[in-house]
Amino acid sequence: MEKLSHYFGTKARVLHSNDSILKAYIVRADLMIGGVLIAGAKAPKIINKTMLSSMKRGNVLVDVAIDQGGCFETSHATTHTELML
Repeated sequence: MEKLSHYFGTKARVLHSNDSILKAYIVRADLMIGGVLIAGAKAPKIINKTMLSSMKRGNVLVDVAIDQGGCFETSHATTHTELML
């Protein structure tokens, strides 16, 4: 996270998540990237449907924990082929 913060500087916020931070930032974020790793276990769902409904239309979620079930409640695996349709 330190490397990402240094790389992006003021162009992006890199934060450790907790419920209050997620609720505060999801309403104004253009892009949220969820990267939760618990070795050998499913990723916890840190963003629920209620929180998702507070996002601005057209904003983007990227769930890099999808191979462990995803960290957003509505996440599901896709392929590049599916995205091109």
